[in-house]
Amino acid sequence: MFAPVWQLNLIQAAGGTIQATPSAGAYRDGASVELRAIPAAGYEFVSWTGNIEGPANPTAILMKTNSSVSANFARTFQLSVSAVGDGGVIVSPLKERYREGEVVEIDAQPADGYSLTGWTAGGNTGVGLSGTGSPDAVPATIKVVMTSDQTVVAEFAAAGSLRLIGPKLDGQGAFSFEVEGAGPVSVESSDDLQRWGSVTNAETASIEGGTSIRIPAETGAKFFRAVRP
Repeated sequence: MFAPVWQLNLIQAAGGTIQATPSAGAYRDGASVELRAIPAAGYEFVSWTGNIEGPANPTAILMKTNSSVSANFARTFQLSVSAVGDGGVIVSPLKERYREGEVVEIDAQPADGYSLTGWTAGGNTGVGLSGTGSPDAVPATIKVVMTSDQTVVAEFAAAGSLRLIGPKLDGQGAFSFEVEGAGPVSVESSDDLQRWGSVTNAETASIEGGTSIRIPAETGAKFFRAVRP
């Protein structure tokens, strides 16, 4: 009398492959087969479905009937978070990679005497970010939905400094920007974002809704900021 022989059908899904050991395809009744899900780059294993279920990887199936097994994978993305100026960030949850659609919370932690002036994601201010609070205030905590690799920067400046609008270089190499809001403005420069000094040759002019500032090319600093006296 012959023992039954059972077929094992491994359904390959997008994002990875399944490795069976032994890899016969047909197995005698009662045989144990180890299954290992191998994610492709940029994916992670989620769970098994079919004649076995659950997140264990590797796992094993006992062949008592013809069986089909699928491995489910999810896309993952990287999140790079950094700070400019004197401050830091707390990322929750903190992981090397995040599943597609996962929401990550980032909390800004200014140093003493500093304040958060803005967030930048993917090189564009505010893109891909959501936060709560007054529409006129920069939210201290934001949420990022992971639909691609993301780069987020928290920008800090000394308390009382202002966010620059539309910085650009003109044809003569001068650096120009605008500051929103009424009131006098002074300009400071720095080469390392730590030590700041007054810019004495800055040209300022009142415009509708704020102040226009032009800094001649010979000033030579790497970074500039506007400060209310």
